[in-house]
Amino acid sequence: MAQISLFGISEVNQLKMLHLQWKSLLLFIIVGVLISINYWKRNKGRVCLAPGPRGWPYIGNLLTLSGESPHETLMEMATRYGNVMALKLGVFPAVVLSDYDSIKEAFVKSGDKFSDRPKIAVFDGFNKGRGIIGAYHENGQKEQRRFAMSVLRGFGMGKTSFEDKINEEIDIYVEYIKKTYRNYAFDAAQITSTSVSNVMNSVLFGRRFSYDDPLLQEMLRIVNRCIELATNASSMNFLPILKYFPNTSFAEFWKLHVNLKEIQVNILKEHLEDYDPDNLRDFIDIYINEIAKNKDKMTSFDESNLTCVTADLFVGGSETTSTSLLWAFLYMSLYPEIHQKVQDELYKVVGSGNHPTKAHFQQLPYTDAVLLEIQRMGAIVPLGVPHAAATDTTFRGYDIKKGTIFIPNIYGVLRDPKVWKNPDVFNPERFLDENNHVYRREELIPFGIGRRECLGQQLAKMELYLFFTNIMMNFNITRPENAPAPNLRGKLAATRVPHSFQIIATPRYT
Repeated sequence: MAQISLFGISEVNQLKMLHLQWKSLLLFIIVGVLISINYWKRNKGRVCLAPGPRGWPYIGNLLTLSGESPHETLMEMATRYGNVMALKLGVFPAVVLSDYDSIKEAFVKSGDKFSDRPKIAVFDGFNKGRGIIGAYHENGQKEQRRFAMSVLRGFGMGKTSFEDKINEEIDIYVEYIKKTYRNYAFDAAQITSTSVSNVMNSVLFGRRFSYDDPLLQEMLRIVNRCIELATNASSMNFLPILKYFPNTSFAEFWKLHVNLKEIQVNILKEHLEDYDPDNLRDFIDIYINEIAKNKDKMTSFDESNLTCVTADLFVGGSETTSTSLLWAFLYMSLYPEIHQKVQDELYKVVGSGNHPTKAHFQQLPYTDAVLLEIQRMGAIVPLGVPHAAATDTTFRGYDIKKGTIFIPNIYGVLRDPKVWKNPDVFNPERFLDENNHVYRREELIPFGIGRRECLGQQLAKMELYLFFTNIMMNFNITRPENAPAPNLRGKLAATRVPHSFQIIATPRYT
């Protein structure tokens, strides 16, 4: 009986395995058919005659861009296929623009033709095209953008009052570094991101956070990880079928998205509990008031858009400036002679112990040139934010279907040897003429150009100038002894950030 029983179990197991194999094969066939149908439906009639490499079925050219530096790959490909190049990113047709003229023609001279956003996961799958950065035209993108700009100006963006707010945060930042890292090597990434974000936090939430506040650190952690996952070369964005699979970048992004929404909802609840229409304290209060004013009108103002817009401003108000500052610290530690020239100019114009102000800016041409070169070399948004054709149209004689993705290779423009002599060399003098006046080239577009250019670039430029000059006034930035040579290619996410590095910030004054 024991032998028969064992034989029966073995036979049953074989039948189960065979059944599982047939089920797996059937599932594979069904998935293959669905992929083929989806691929055919999405590509039916979508033809762009621009030159470009052939791609694989369904995944297109994603494998080609899966390396650490897709912006460099695209720059090299443009030498073969031209500055207007057609690709397939998963199931989406795409056009890559690799020089300044084509980017300007598409995003500045073509009106709204190419200023929509594509229906990719990071925009469509999570926020349904709401907010500002990833908003679709039909979801009130222009209305939300105008409102946000108006509120930021109301809080003094670009004015002396806002400059004072930034300087207050900088004073705390400088003192924290002196007390915590005095003459010790440290990684400036977290403290810089925290401090920079506090400038926007005071506008959005009506308060700054302490540097060890767990809520702020959790929000920054979520944002930084989302940025890592949302790169323009991420398969998550361009292969919709991945959202049905667990343990993918899509699943992780979704979880992070939900966690951030929960934090935002709790903050919103706190605001609603003590909301006073006669005492509007911050951006959230003003937005709540706008919802109330427009409740009987057809507008895009609602609580869903509030959370999306707030998240966009939080990200935009911290990521670009803090990343630019990290590149600044890295380059200053690598080029002591440039570092010294900046300090000499600041000492001559501002004087020791004083705050550099906006009023000093025109008197600091060398410092200005250094900041421009940092933005050029840093290329912190190397592939911009993807655009999409808003309608069936043409571009340079090529047929473009509605929804076609347009990607500007901003990195390629900022490193174009036809525009910049020795483009891979850090050289601030390229922005100075023979009279030591700053020469700004229109090809310097670190924030993009056109109707969807970075909303907060005015704030980002002011923050970068004030943080950088105050740090240079207060510290000598050097590299630790025997530190390995830094990797200057950067890590690519949605932004291009330096690989981890350490600096020593030695106080100049006691």
